[in-house]
Amino acid sequence: MTKHFAVIGAGAGGLCAAKHLLARGIDVTLFEAGSQIGGLWVYENDSGMSSAYRSLHINSEARVSTFVDFPFPEGHSLYPDHREMQRYFISYAQHFDLTRRIRFNSRVLAIEPEGERYRIALEQGAPGTFDGVVVASGHQSVPRHPPQVEGFAGVPACAQLPGAGTVYRQARSGHWAGQQRRGYRRRHVHSDGAHGFVGALPRSHHAAHDVLFPIPASC
Repeated sequence: MTKHFAVIGAGAGGLCAAKHLLARGIDVTLFEAGSQIGGLWVYENDSGMSSAYRSLHINSEARVSTFVDFPFPEGHSLYPDHREMQRYFISYAQHFDLTRRIRFNSRVLAIEPEGERYRIALEQGAPGTFDGVVVASGHQSVPRHPPQVEGFAGVPACAQLPGAGTVYRQARSGHWAGQQRRGYRRRHVHSDGAHGFVGALPRSHHAAHDVLFPIPASC
């Protein structure tokens, strides 16, 4: 008799797990809390569990960040953004016949043993029993902060550093329930003089742009 596994999450980990289970002759049903494939890489994911922000890019090159049996398509960016990453996972799911096995808008509330099987309870819909369960709901889906920063919502506008004028500071996003996902940074007027930036990822680009083309801000 063919075994049937549940996979929780239709992001990178869940899709990969489902693909390998199917390759070993195990039937699979994927449960996705939201309405889209891609998990943490879906900007403004209606699952409420994605930490993606508007200018998000992967911080490793595409050629070393792909599944070995499914490379990125030709013409991809060196460091793909969240849109390219989501398209990649959608293509992966289609290529390995996973999409039809995904139950969207199916948030899992509980997993309980039932004899030698496992019973899955859903927020909406009838429960089901499975021979095994893979939990791939995303290790960054819920923020984990040390007690010292609990409740921290960013630095004050126009924060000052000793010996400097108004400086560029980043505002930390809150929980992933719609808080500050748009525009994770604030622009401030910079003092005259030389400025140095360490790194060449989007945040440095944004800060350098603000220095070269300052936008007056009222403080």
